[in-house]
Amino acid sequence: MSNRASQAGHDAPVTDRSEDYYDRWPVARSISRIIESAPPQWSTRIGLFGPWGDGKTSVLNFLEQQQREAGNIVIRYAPWGASTPDEVWKDFGQVLIRGLKQHNVKLPIRERLNSWVSSKKGPLSTGVKAAGELAELSGQAPGAAIGASFASTLISEKLTFTGEEITKLTQHLGARKVVVFIDDLDRTDAVVIPKLLLVLRELLDLAQFAFVLAFDQRIVASALGTSGQTFLDKVIDFRVELPRPTAEQVKRLGVAQFGKLCNFVPQAAVEDIARLLPSNPRKLKLLSRSIASTRKEVDRHEAAELDWNVILLLALVRTESEALANRLLEITLDDDGLNWFGYMQDSESKNTKREEEQEKLLAEFPELESQKARAKSLLGAWQEAIPIIPGEQIRYQAKFALSPDCITWGEFKEFFKKWRTSKEVGLVSEFLTERVNASEARPESVKKELAETILGHYSTVLETASGTKPKADHLALLSEGSDGLDLLLQCLTGPLPVCAISRVQMQERWEQLFNIASRWRHFNANENEPELRAKEVQTLLDLGPAVGDPMFIYEKLNPRHLRDAFFNDKEACLAKEMIDTIRAAVEPAAMDAALTYVTQPGGIKQIFFREENKAARFLLTAPASPMFTTHKLVLMAALDARRSTPNVVADANDYLSLLLSALEHGDSSMCTAAERESFINEYPDFMGLIWNLCVSEPSQYRMLSKLRSHRKVLLEAGMSAAALSDPEWLRDTPVAQSADQVSVLQG
Repeated sequence: MSNRASQAGHDAPVTDRSEDYYDRWPVARSISRIIESAPPQWSTRIGLFGPWGDGKTSVLNFLEQQQREAGNIVIRYAPWGASTPDEVWKDFGQVLIRGLKQHNVKLPIRERLNSWVSSKKGPLSTGVKAAGELAELSGQAPGAAIGASFASTLISEKLTFTGEEITKLTQHLGARKVVVFIDDLDRTDAVVIPKLLLVLRELLDLAQFAFVLAFDQRIVASALGTSGQTFLDKVIDFRVELPRPTAEQVKRLGVAQFGKLCNFVPQAAVEDIARLLPSNPRKLKLLSRSIASTRKEVDRHEAAELDWNVILLLALVRTESEALANRLLEITLDDDGLNWFGYMQDSESKNTKREEEQEKLLAEFPELESQKARAKSLLGAWQEAIPIIPGEQIRYQAKFALSPDCITWGEFKEFFKKWRTSKEVGLVSEFLTERVNASEARPESVKKELAETILGHYSTVLETASGTKPKADHLALLSEGSDGLDLLLQCLTGPLPVCAISRVQMQERWEQLFNIASRWRHFNANENEPELRAKEVQTLLDLGPAVGDPMFIYEKLNPRHLRDAFFNDKEACLAKEMIDTIRAAVEPAAMDAALTYVTQPGGIKQIFFREENKAARFLLTAPASPMFTTHKLVLMAALDARRSTPNVVADANDYLSLLLSALEHGDSSMCTAAERESFINEYPDFMGLIWNLCVSEPSQYRMLSKLRSHRKVLLEAGMSAAALSDPEWLRDTPVAQSADQVSVLQG
């Protein structure tokens, strides 16, 4: 049955005036005055208009109280869920019958309603048929399907009231009126809406009846078609617009909802974000319920661990779009994402930059176009608030907001304190088992989170130490940080690491520590700080074998990759020293890995694209690469060993094309165009070897013009013609063309 006279649960409308935070009682009172002032011989139809979730049902609840106090009969009907006209007539008729019966209306109208519901035959009302025709011809009804023929059929099959019956009904009601609420009309099947409205106008035009229809008029008018608004104007006698809530009303509801459902959230935090709360009460209640669902997780955290401003801001974005919240978080935690927040001295430039970034981000979510202004206000608030909060703090709050933690900071600190007394690996195993059982998460998820938590804690310790003045406290924090690095190695390294994680996760943890170490290089003036800085580097080196990919590490060591990460020359210089130390250790393995692209058939094609295999591209094409400065002979020997092997000509051509393209057009991750000629002149023997491999066998005709072009570039750059062999089949002459044709045939 589609009637929903009462509703309970999370989204229950307001029934108690003490909870009327949006002042809906006065709106109901204005409707009561319309009903009261309407002449008794009229049937009054009142439209209560407002968007979904804005409190129309709450107004009806208050209106029901007022009408019952006035002695009137109130009947409620919601056609939501009905998909055919027959369902509507049956449900609506049963609701009317039950409502009249409850108020002892025993006159023939009840029997006629019973007949309407159960019978398919009845006398034809010529007068109402004519009214249906008039509605169609005058444009009052949107479409022939609900015009005269429909009205006639409905009346003949369902319902006809005589004047005598209506007179008896009026006498029986006395001074009472029958007030019928029709709620959620905008959530009804579009096929049903026009026919239901026609019934209200043409068939239930009963004295002392008042109908209050609550719906979003934009949706209903759209369902009615092109003449929808005109038809509504004919059906509705009085229009009552639900006023938009004020900022103060939204704040009142927000504070009340959070106080009732999640009183663990500080009221000050709720008031801080009050201006950003959704005005729609249903969305606001959804927000408070989503926060209330974290109660058990909150109990696992220490009060100081949770930054409710971050949590609530992220929850507000999630209320609008889960996908947008995830993308925003991804940008925020990206090490290159600082630019998104617009770090500029000039406020106007900053605002312009932020506006551009907001537009760019929202372009990824076209489904939010109708909520664009709301989304931009939330993004702006995030951009204002987040830059002053440490990255690890944001990461922790976001993890709390988006998914339950397997390990809270409080739980980790208790374990870490115990572990520091003995540093026994068994304690790590016990802690992992305990957290797996308590969280019911997969063991690999708990291990991954433990590695993240160790580094998150280490970053927080360094942040705290940077603002600590007493020497003893500062040294204690440095000691705690040093032990954190020991714990990280104990968990992740060794033949059978107690906290084994995947290779990709291992790379993420290495990069996380590398970024932390880079950020704090300049904190080296106080006691024990140089030792901790050195230990960070050693830890990165010790984690290298577990990472399992020297090319991954080598790419992260590119100074240009970090060009925007530092605020002054001192930081950059210290970071470069760290990079040089790690590079010296990892470079031999990286060069061995780079050589495989040269020695394997088709290997060079794998590094054609600039955004992939950047380290290999650097090592094999950049003038500053150690592959040329110190290991050129090794590279040349590897190339020469390919002579007379399958694919050598194709691979040499690929290598030459890649090399000249990288040097000519420049590549910010490897080298610049200015380095081109110096490279060719500095390493003519290497370029000569590549060229000779390219022409060691006749090439197909389609390759000849490209080879000639490459030879011309090399000659113009200063290489001697003698170093660049010029076989007859390559020359642009009739003889060469004939040879080319032979080559094609042979190919």
